[in-house]
Amino acid sequence: MPVAGAAMEMTWRRLFAASMILILAGIGILTAWRAAHPFGLERVLFALVVTLAPAAAYAFGYFRALPEVLGAESAAQRSSRLQRWSDFARLTSAVAIVITWTCWAAIIVKHFRGIVLSLKQMPSVVDLFVLGTLTTRPDLCVIGALLAAALMIMCVVASEEYLARTMEQMGPRPATGWRTAVRRTVGECGTWLGARLRAKRALVLGSGLVLFSLFARMDLFEGYGLQVVSGRQSWPMAEYTLVDPALAILSQVGRWMYVATLGIALLGLAAVAMRRLGDGLRRSYALVFLSTAIALFATCDLTLGVARLDSMVPSVLNFVVLGMIWVLPIGIWVWRAQADSGHWDRTRIAVMILYMPVVFAGLALVPLALILVPAYAFFLLGSVFLAWGFTQSRREVA
Repeated sequence: MPVAGAAMEMTWRRLFAASMILILAGIGILTAWRAAHPFGLERVLFALVVTLAPAAAYAFGYFRALPEVLGAESAAQRSSRLQRWSDFARLTSAVAIVITWTCWAAIIVKHFRGIVLSLKQMPSVVDLFVLGTLTTRPDLCVIGALLAAALMIMCVVASEEYLARTMEQMGPRPATGWRTAVRRTVGECGTWLGARLRAKRALVLGSGLVLFSLFARMDLFEGYGLQVVSGRQSWPMAEYTLVDPALAILSQVGRWMYVATLGIALLGLAAVAMRRLGDGLRRSYALVFLSTAIALFATCDLTLGVARLDSMVPSVLNFVVLGMIWVLPIGIWVWRAQADSGHWDRTRIAVMILYMPVVFAGLALVPLALILVPAYAFFLLGSVFLAWGFTQSRREVA
């Protein structure tokens, strides 16, 4: 491509990225501005999690940390691309964890001030997750926030391991300044989690959560996961946040994603049960790709479901955005995988930057899902653990 044409393409990419970031930030500011009683605090916090924080992460990732993925010159060429991805991912996860804990702590203080729970008052697991008799629980906020933090760190570890295996560059080197503390803390937490959540354990845990979701409430008032499979219950993220005709489309997409996850969970259990005979199944590239795609769908669906629920974007347009976020980047990923290594490296890092804030936002909303749609929370958590398990199984081969 001529130099002038390449410069023009780079300019348009950066202008498009900047425009989308400004629109996302504008939606968040507008949502926070029109927050009204009695849910003013929640609306401000959801706007922060779903729009403002991702917009800041995109601005930092595309224009500061890794600008070359959009074709611009990088001021940090002395560091490897893997090094800078690691810096970006670890810093973003640290900020996301702080935001998540701060938001849910604020909600707990608002709704549960002065409440003291003794062990005798704690409900049974059946009451909590299967019968769905409870509404809002401070302990679920705490458990969900801790799970969200652990899963965010796992996502960072998985991304670093993937790039370290596939990019012909040296691994992350010691950083200086703010990077040192962040890298060390997130890295040590990731090492600790990875040592305890081996591939087979993750597959068993993820499969168990997904299968348990069949008998848990798919929403607070009625319906179980099993009813979604049979078609008697609509997909919750569609039923309460969309209108026709998008309702029917997303409801069927969600249902078949759920059915596919159940199938993958059974395959994961079978692979673990067969031990060495199941190693080929555990390390199947197809299962790695499918489980990762479903985990991305689950987190994107929850993130944009909350955006629809809070009327941040018109429902039909929001449905289109879900399709663009989930389907289009995966298509670009597969298409560009056939390009030369330079273009392929830039493309996949650009896609990973796109997904990371959305995934972190979805994980930050796990406490909300545990409270209102327990079966969906188990589906989301189980799908992430399955993706981790299959990914770590492939890492064993490498």
